[in-house]
Amino acid sequence: MRRVIPALAVAALALSLSVTACGGEQASDGSPSQSSPALTRAWAVGTLILATEDGGVHWRPQAMGVDASLGDVAFCDELRGWAVGEGSENEAVVLFTTDGGATWVGQGTRREEDLTDVACSDRLHAWATTWGGGILATSDGGNTWLAQRTGWYLGSSLMSVACADAEHVWAVGGRGLILATTDGGATWVEQRRSARGDLLDDVCFVDPQRGWAVGLLDDRDAILATVDGGATWTSQTPGTTTELFGIAASDAAHAWAVGGDGTILATSDGGLTWSARESGTDADLYSVSFADSRRGWALGVKAIGDPEAPGVRRVRTVILSTSDGGATWITQYSRVGRRFGHAICAAPAP
Repeated sequence: MRRVIPALAVAALALSLSVTACGGEQASDGSPSQSSPALTRAWAVGTLILATEDGGVHWRPQAMGVDASLGDVAFCDELRGWAVGEGSENEAVVLFTTDGGATWVGQGTRREEDLTDVACSDRLHAWATTWGGGILATSDGGNTWLAQRTGWYLGSSLMSVACADAEHVWAVGGRGLILATTDGGATWVEQRRSARGDLLDDVCFVDPQRGWAVGLLDDRDAILATVDGGATWTSQTPGTTTELFGIAASDAAHAWAVGGDGTILATSDGGLTWSARESGTDADLYSVSFADSRRGWALGVKAIGDPEAPGVRRVRTVILSTSDGGATWITQYSRVGRRFGHAICAAPAP
């Protein structure tokens, strides 16, 4: 999921891993094997693309082949994935890879607006949201991207998109809006909408029925949950006063939310209770993703220096990781520069 802070948007960096882990060998105690490549591959996108094949111990650049600021990335398997964002001429940018990012090629959308988020269910089907409130979709692996007819007024941003499969997709954004389709985008329905100042930043689903969304509603941090595909959304108590930016879940019971000032929340009962976890950072955490119920990552940013000083502010981008379900977190990546982190997610199952 991509979130842009206007004061720092000129220096945007997005970091992503994919959404669910590939199946791999397990240790005798049932935990994922350390040698499983499914739990170690990840990608980071922004004004550059970084990739890791060792769980983030080392990050190496991949050639983008285009001058762009990428806002999000999603992989449908360990080799095929999309990255989206905005080009130097303010045009929509979609990049696609079939080799894990060794090479990236552009896919045309004929749009002149920033793409905010991307999700894919398989090697043929993917969706992207736009800063202007639109949704683009492909059903042929990205050879063609077509605008979806959602019935939503274009002009209020859509911030995040999630899919449970090729038929069930949700998008969230401004005015607390949630749009959904159960037929792959042929028809879209509005599941909820609230006040003009409300904003849902992120959404995730573990199956066609169960999902969460987070953001700011009525000037308060909010977690919404559904167990019926979004026909009804109910509020869950986050237990924090800090705005939440990212949400991820490994199954119907285990989910995690992240937000400002290093906030990490976790639930192991489907959201009936949420509890805070110590992150070890005061960076604003904008995204979180888990490969399974134990291994996950969170990404954040901390501005450095005087906020009143002229020019582009320097920021520290951090990636946190956990291997025990979020009970403890360590800083895996920390870099100071003129880039800003947006999203993180983990490698998908075959």
